[in-house]
Amino acid sequence: MYRLNHPRLQNGITHLEHDLMCTKLIILFGAQEIGEIVSELFFLEQKEQFCCVPDWAVLFPNMVMLCEYSTSDNFRRTHLMRKKLKAYRKHLFRFIDYFDNDVSVLFILDAPRHKVNQFALDNAVPNDRFAYFTDLASVLQAPKSELLTTPLFIWGGDGQEKSLTS
Repeated sequence: MYRLNHPRLQNGITHLEHDLMCTKLIILFGAQEIGEIVSELFFLEQKEQFCCVPDWAVLFPNMVMLCEYSTSDNFRRTHLMRKKLKAYRKHLFRFIDYFDNDVSVLFILDAPRHKVNQFALDNAVPNDRFAYFTDLASVLQAPKSELLTTPLFIWGGDGQEKSLTS
């Protein structure tokens, strides 16, 4: 019998929480009705081709946005987060070639906004045009109809807040 503090159960709960939040975020982005949602399963099936597996993606008419949600536990693992960034930087061309479109990666992090901002600044690469960061609370608090136009996304190139449509 599992106790609540059993490591396997904690890990299962963490995965469940991650998957439920991803589902909620997919619904929020899908409600914008201007892009097609691509599931994680598609990327898992194509893992050899892409080498990275985003939680989901949104195919907009003029760009593809790969989405990564990280729990507070994963965000605290700085090495893991830097490893994810490095992998996307290294393999982004694979997504660009496949989709024949501009590709960005949006990291939605379950962390306080000031820590997300500091992470973006610490890991910024000049003229890095692919990475955007935001905190989970800002995404969940944004009015549904204004999610893409609200400047709550921190661009990895210069640390400035932007909307996804700018």
